Amino acid sequence: MPITVSAGNRGSSSKTLVVGAHSYNAIVVGAVDDGNNTDRQDPIYDGSSRGPTYGGRKKPDLVAPGVNINLPNAAGTWLDHTGTSFAAPPVAGAVLLLRQTGLVHPMALKAVLINTADDEIVQGDPPGWDNAYGWGYINLEKAYTHRSDYTISWVSHSTPSRYWKGMMGPGEKATLVWQRHLSYTGPNPPPDPGTLYNLDLYLYKGGSLIDWSTSSVDNVEQVEGPSPWAEVVLEAREVDIPPEVPYEKFALAFPNGSFVEVPSPKLAGGKVLRPERFFLNSNYPNPFNAATAIRFALPIASYVELSVYTLRGQSVRTLAEGRYERGRHQVGWDGKDQGGRDAASGFYFYRLRVTDSGGRMRFQEARKMLLLR
Repeated sequence: MPITVSAGNRGSSSKTLVVGAHSYNAIVVGAVDDGNNTDRQDPIYDGSSRGPTYGGRKKPDLVAPGVNINLPNAAGTWLDHTGTSFAAPPVAGAVLLLRQTGLVHPMALKAVLINTADDEIVQGDPPGWDNAYGWGYINLEKAYTHRSDYTISWVSHSTPSRYWKGMMGPGEKATLVWQRHLSYTGPNPPPDPGTLYNLDLYLYKGGSLIDWSTSSVDNVEQVEGPSPWAEVVLEAREVDIPPEVPYEKFALAFPNGSFVEVPSPKLAGGKVLRPERFFLNSNYPNPFNAATAIRFALPIASYVELSVYTLRGQSVRTLAEGRYERGRHQVGWDGKDQGGRDAASGFYFYRLRVTDSGGRMRFQEARKMLLLR
């Protein structure tokens, strides 16, 4: 059964999670203020500790109500309590209730709860994981509805990928969860930090790659469905499992019950797997302190310029410039300007401009990121 851990009450700064909230396998919970209403547009509690971890991993996982929670005390009276310590128990209760329905596998419980969480809770809350709300606001009703929409499977050095085909639409998600391996040592701390093998998650439509999640430090990956509703293929892929390891088990939560395992990622027409459109992904981590990674995809070989600007449009750094082949690419920024000096804390834009060989604009998009010193 997965353990729920409170994120801590160290305030709104980045990387303020308490030590226990750095756990890979636990469900780490932050707190929101529900204001005794039912609209679920609930602001994050100011004291709720923010992620990511110091190693850049995506924590917290979920949020739940944790402000003015009315509880009895030893004197027989009722008192209001506030903090993430009062947000984690409702998530633990949700785990127990789902177990009573037959959803008992620890990784599946975590995957389903994350996959069914409400995302983009308030205006300005970005899609996907963020350092305050995590993957979203726990939604037990939705988790109960989709309690059977998952699979437990495995990959290995000899079987590096597995595929599932089904229907998926805008706002729907698929979530991959696996565990870091630790030796059981009873009441004593483990002698080593344990091993986390790396798995990735890819989403294809019409034979083309449309979304992917490929963190090298996390054990949760998530992709989002296309618009409009379409037939898609999900791929769970091992990245660095050594040959001597027999297999790595995982849970994959689906958005609905239409998904079935298939032997090949190709859809109708047998098209070659490649990005079907230009795509600029959100940087990760964001906010960041020392460095961040920016990913983009090209459906054809193109000339690329990826640059960082201040909010006033002043150029800070050119990160990439030149011809790039078709496919997925990743570029890092170390928080320094073109002259090698540390950029100041604050918001910045990064802009991707793509042109063809004749200099004609094919794609342009900008996204915002936050540097915290």
